Amino acid sequence: MASQEPRWSHHSHHSRRSGSALTMDSLAAESDLRIISYVEVGCLALLTYDTLLNLDLEYRHIWSSKWGLIKCLYLWSRYGTFFDTSLAVLKRIDRDINLDPLKCNTLSKFITIFSGFGIGITEIILMTRTYALYGRSKKVLVFFMILWLSIGGFSIWAVINWMESVQVDPLPGISCDLYNSNDILLLCYIALLAGETVIVLLTLWKGFHTFYLVGSDAQYSHLITSFYRDGIMFYLVMLLTFIVVVVLQKRCTSSTPAHWRGTSSHHTLNFCLPLGYPCSGCCM
Repeated sequence: MASQEPRWSHHSHHSRRSGSALTMDSLAAESDLRIISYVEVGCLALLTYDTLLNLDLEYRHIWSSKWGLIKCLYLWSRYGTFFDTSLAVLKRIDRDINLDPLKCNTLSKFITIFSGFGIGITEIILMTRTYALYGRSKKVLVFFMILWLSIGGFSIWAVINWMESVQVDPLPGISCDLYNSNDILLLCYIALLAGETVIVLLTLWKGFHTFYLVGSDAQYSHLITSFYRDGIMFYLVMLLTFIVVVVLQKRCTSSTPAHWRGTSSHHTLNFCLPLGYPCSGCCM
């Protein structure tokens, strides 16, 4: 008679496999978090480099100019980006935050909201540039207001729904992050890309129309070329960024922080590209 395998062997084998799977997940999570930390530090370094590189231009054209809406929006976008990117790095290295779920939860949500608000401000700057190309047309202004409010309202709704189902980092002490398998934030990127597609199409149309009319006016053509080139470059990099975000959203492990998949680094990218200065770096 064949000897029966002891009952405990299946349970023991299953336990070993479960323990091994848990260890693998933990290692994968730690590896993901380390990469995320490198990227966020890189974003802060890029932002610092961009600021130093353009300090002379900024002093001559921004700080020396009269105060107005565009100047305020620029300064908010420029230095507000330092704020949320620095917080993103801080929560990686501060053990008090890592070990306190309440602090982790509050800080991570604040960074997500602040970054989203900063991206919204940058979109206003992009729309203002295109609005200027159209000679401050009231129709274009009303259209952009409706577009911005629609995208902003939808994004606020999506973020609120996302926050209702987030959970604090299951690996306390390793990193402070929120986790969520909900893909609703991906819809924010789709809405953002749709809005930027509209902006770049309007820029393309006006650029083509102006080139056709201006003809040999070299100085004005150079200005329009700058607007045209910067707008297209920004859109193409944003499109590439969106594709990367989608790939990360679908392929990263379940333990990868959901809110990181594009938020603060996306804010850095959103600021560095559209302002027309020499630095056209992106961080994603």
